[in-house]
Amino acid sequence: MEWGKRVKYTFGQDMGLFDQRQAFLGVAVCAVTSDGNLDEKEVLGLNQNVLRLRIYDGIDKKAFDSMLQRIVDYAQKRGLETLLQASVRAIPDDLRESAFALGADLVLSDRRFAAQESDFLERLRGVLNVDPDIARKVVEVGAIRHKA
Repeated sequence: MEWGKRVKYTFGQDMGLFDQRQAFLGVAVCAVTSDGNLDEKEVLGLNQNVLRLRIYDGIDKKAFDSMLQRIVDYAQKRGLETLLQASVRAIPDDLRESAFALGADLVLSDRRFAAQESDFLERLRGVLNVDPDIARKVVEVGAIRHKA
């Protein structure tokens, strides 16, 4: 995907117009940028982690890249907090723990856990209304998973 290339797309005034695919991708973009950096390795990890989710079954690479570009453009235009809020609104209750797990996995994947990332995960847990005990377990498992 070309990060500098702009794609015209309008989400509309109502932030609730994200679909589930866009919402999970929005959480993923917020997670990988939570430390203030976005490098090529993180983008690759985002692609690999997100595309494994069932909600992306059947999406082709071009459509995914276009959707990712729209989400990045949205974040650049309106900010990460607005992106996070719009994304959370579109995630059904039964998938909120999954969205948290995705965000945690992406945050932990670089094996550096900065204070901003910890703050982001706590913020994500809160806005998704994930039980603190479940969130703690998800982070513990993610940390173990990314030790190797």
